[in-house]
Amino acid sequence: ALIIWGTNRFFRNAYESHTHREKLKKNNVKLLSVTQTLDEDTTSGRLMIDMIARIDQYKLEEIAEHNSSATRLLIKEGFFAGGVPPFGYKIEKVMHNGKQRSKLAINEEEAVYVREIFDRIASGISIRSVCRSLSERGIHGRNGKEFTPDTLLVILKNIIYKGERY
Repeated sequence: ALIIWGTNRFFRNAYESHTHREKLKKNNVKLLSVTQTLDEDTTSGRLMIDMIARIDQYKLEEIAEHNSSATRLLIKEGFFAGGVPPFGYKIEKVMHNGKQRSKLAINEEEAVYVREIFDRIASGISIRSVCRSLSERGIHGRNGKEFTPDTLLVILKNIIYKGERY
């Protein structure tokens, strides 16, 4: 037997539910839930499990839509939606409508190098030359590693530096 807390913790959609239940059945493994009655032995029991799977999928999709909407609203209001701030920025905590929110603020120590990177690339200097110059002067990224062409491309393509968010 395989014991799960509930189907919504084991399956993410109705297709997964059906597929995994078939695999378990094929291998003579009974699926047991701590919080739900799962009856794979009767037609009506299987129908109920399929209905539960559809409801679980609906709830997950609804939560995802709500989170996306809330994230878009945060960004629209000028707040940082999470993750690691790009090189040259830091997180600043501010109060907004009684809640603590995060905003991006310029990290002046790092921003000097971001400006230099953009200026040097705009003047026609190659990415590799910019990397070499930074490395020779002992200038490293936030993680302590040397800048590589790939890390500079991430900086150059990041729309946050243009003042945009998606």
